[in-house]
Amino acid sequence: VPLAPPLPPPSPPTPPPPPCGYPGKSLSALSPPRWCYHLDGNATACHLAFVDSPSSSGTLSRRCTYVAGRCKLSSGEGVLCPSPPSSPPPPPSPPPLPSPPPPPPFQPPQIWTRHAGKNCFWDGNGAIIDLDPTPAPGVASLEECKSLCVATLLCEGLLFSNQGQCYRKGDVQVGRCRTDRRFDLYVYVLASPPSPPLPPFPPDSEAVRAINQRFRSGGPSDKLTEVGILLHQWDGLEANDEMRPYKMCVEKCTTLGREMSGRVSAMAVYQGLKDRPDRVGIPLPFGNRGGLVLDGAHVTLECLFGIDGASYMSDDARRPGCTRTFCDRAQMQVPNVGLCGFAGYPPQAWGPADLKLVLETHRGHGAPYTAPAFHSGYNELVLNARKLNEQLPHAVSAFFLLRGRGGEYEGEVTDDLDRGVVIDVVRAHRAFLAEYHLTADEVPLLVLDPMNWERPFTPYVS
Repeated sequence: VPLAPPLPPPSPPTPPPPPCGYPGKSLSALSPPRWCYHLDGNATACHLAFVDSPSSSGTLSRRCTYVAGRCKLSSGEGVLCPSPPSSPPPPPSPPPLPSPPPPPPFQPPQIWTRHAGKNCFWDGNGAIIDLDPTPAPGVASLEECKSLCVATLLCEGLLFSNQGQCYRKGDVQVGRCRTDRRFDLYVYVLASPPSPPLPPFPPDSEAVRAINQRFRSGGPSDKLTEVGILLHQWDGLEANDEMRPYKMCVEKCTTLGREMSGRVSAMAVYQGLKDRPDRVGIPLPFGNRGGLVLDGAHVTLECLFGIDGASYMSDDARRPGCTRTFCDRAQMQVPNVGLCGFAGYPPQAWGPADLKLVLETHRGHGAPYTAPAFHSGYNELVLNARKLNEQLPHAVSAFFLLRGRGGEYEGEVTDDLDRGVVIDVVRAHRAFLAEYHLTADEVPLLVLDPMNWERPFTPYVS
């Protein structure tokens, strides 16, 4: 019987399409996609980290770049990633058994953050890409403006004016935006798909436990080491170095339009302040600024006030920030003014020898508590700026930012100081540790919750 002819060799398999993306970084490594600024301050290099809107021919992707210590989203740089080639239709097969419909794909919700009184535009003022030189037409409400932004390629935020006008913005840098009460800025991100719960936070370091213990055990005393926690919130009288605000300005300093000699404004806070019923929270002058926790053993007290001392108005050459004469405990009531150091504008200062007396009086008779603002119930201690600088790094126990009422962080970036200074507390903390060869366990970055009287300081988690 003759043999059948041999079968032809099989066709070689079709090679898979090449990975789409930039060299060394394909799209397969980007699930889920992340926004570029989620890497800000943490990355030593940036890769493609953002997948934008799909189109009929593929997916437009953009690369992150690393500029001046920050990750930025490149403008105008992209690659069109082709969709895989379609395969020939399979031969007919019996109809499959009916199956339940698949669950709908995850639709990432829009998370909007509002920044009141901010105006962002090109040329270094917070928005590299202006998508609307004039108001977007046909927009009648803030919700319509948000929907329009989400549907627009490269739109990362919007300005909504008090006249109801909508402007879409791209590559928004909130810290560079200008203060302008005519506008509110809204920035949005897309939430990633649900992920497993995070493991519990590690226990507090020894430094964090010690700071909370100082807060709980502190109170009126003639020793700065026993008065609780000394807080300094950024006020523009730090040295003119955005990366090193832990060094204080000493001479020819400027704040609130005045030139003056340097001084450090601080306040003493401790758990016992809550004994007065109106103090529902720790009194602070600013609800949106970070700052420093200072070590009372390494700072020098020049004078103090039972209220906001308006210390920028006092420029005594011997004791900047203090009045030329001090209150006298033999005559605490000043005719036509009130309690010395607790009334008047500016009030008269008390000398360092009366520290305990002033804090005892403030505990019971300080100004009424309000939410963080000027004259919201805090005291003011004026410290020597030059001597604080000489005592670095020991004068600083920790850096801090605030926890807002909704649990969000406040004060990661402080951008409402004079001279356009912007302080990023996370970057400043890193610079401090690097300069003095310390670790975050020794000098931590903390979150201060003004409503927590038991454990107000917790470690910062980015």
